[in-house]
Amino acid sequence: FWATWCGPCKVSFPGMQKAVTKYADNENVEFLFIDTWESTSGEAREKGVSDFIKQNSYTFNVLMDTPKEEGSREYDVVSAYEVEGIPTKFVLGPDGKIKFKAVGFDGNTDGLVEELDMMIALAAGQ
Repeated sequence: FWATWCGPCKVSFPGMQKAVTKYADNENVEFLFIDTWESTSGEAREKGVSDFIKQNSYTFNVLMDTPKEEGSREYDVVSAYEVEGIPTKFVLGPDGKIKFKAVGFDGNTDGLVEELDMMIALAAGQ
């Protein structure tokens, strides 16, 4: 879960891109980047998010969280997953159940990739 205004989200993205690239050929791993809590809505939000991803040449599969009602600061998916801050990462196992949840970013790009490697391996039962 992330937003274009979220500094820690943006700082974490080079590491997230490394992980996305590393697992690109692994059919058992899929990354979804759910944009939420934006201050804009509708087409302006979609354009802002799309432009941000393109400007940074990220290959992220971005999904847009939906506001509970137009103009609301409450969003459906972020609420369902009980996310309280961003960036938040979830790792789901092959059974579709949440195995890990990590909030924030400590500034270590390589550490982020190592953390994801460990969570992905454990979630897969390796």
